[in-house]
Amino acid sequence: MVAGFPQEREFRNSQLLWCFCASYQPKQAAQQAKVSLVTVRHWYSLFRRHLPQRERQLEFLVCADEGYFGKQKTGNQRIAAGAIEPQTNEVRLAIVPDTDQATLEGFLWKYISSEETMVYTDGHPSYQDIEFMGYAHDTENHSKHHLKNTVPIERVWSFAKWHLRRMYHHLWAKHYPEFLREIEWRFAQPETFNNPLSFLTITLNPVPTD
Repeated sequence: MVAGFPQEREFRNSQLLWCFCASYQPKQAAQQAKVSLVTVRHWYSLFRRHLPQRERQLEFLVCADEGYFGKQKTGNQRIAAGAIEPQTNEVRLAIVPDTDQATLEGFLWKYISSEETMVYTDGHPSYQDIEFMGYAHDTENHSKHHLKNTVPIERVWSFAKWHLRRMYHHLWAKHYPEFLREIEWRFAQPETFNNPLSFLTITLNPVPTD
């Protein structure tokens, strides 16, 4: 993707990683590293995909909701299910095919512990039976601007959409899953992006020596 001698390529790749950590727009990164926009998009996607999956289930107190990314009129809109543990800012996000009860319950079951966990949601009917899954459950009516307990997840959506507009302006739907992985890390552990070394410490797995 980046032409030149190995040392030159390595330098440019490190520049691109620095630009990614600093949330440079692709056009800015292309100018900074003197590479094509196609190259920047390739490496930005690679950086996102190298962020590890955050495995731990959320617990104790969790807010859950659904959000929409992209424009429906262009066929690029997708639905995301999300949950946040406000005490730690740990976030779990996933693209889902719909907001049916089975889909949203499946998301909760995968990412949220059902042991002694209170889940706050809006009044979407797909959440109405989650108490039978073992969760304590309370709802807020967003249409009446009741947002006290679900504010944390609304902040996640606001941050994600702000970051999408500010850094990327636009992403095709195929990149949404890796983008949501990036948001999980930037929201919960922003120090990962302080510099390239911080990023590499998280994303590179140690090679066994024996």
